[in-house]
Amino acid sequence: MALIRTNITLPEETLALVDAVAGPRGRSAYIAEVVARQVRRDNARKVFRETAGVLKGSPTWGQGTEQTDRILRELRDSSERDRMLYGEDW
Repeated sequence: MALIRTNITLPEETLALVDAVAGPRGRSAYIAEVVARQVRRDNARKVFRETAGVLKGSPTWGQGTEQTDRILRELRDSSERDRMLYGEDW
């Protein structure tokens, strides 16, 4: 992965905590890892918020808990699970 130099400003106390964990020579890698992890979490939360309830009223997963349980059991037990989930081209 290509590295790009950037400049960030951190409170002195925060930088001291980072140095205590990663050391002054490991700051960049540590901060990059933490930021990447947080961005993945934030994106997942965003997708979850934007798609919450999208299947409400849809027959895709059944109309009740019993029907939903049956559909999920069939998917788990099926030898054709991948085809059922991803389509014929899988």
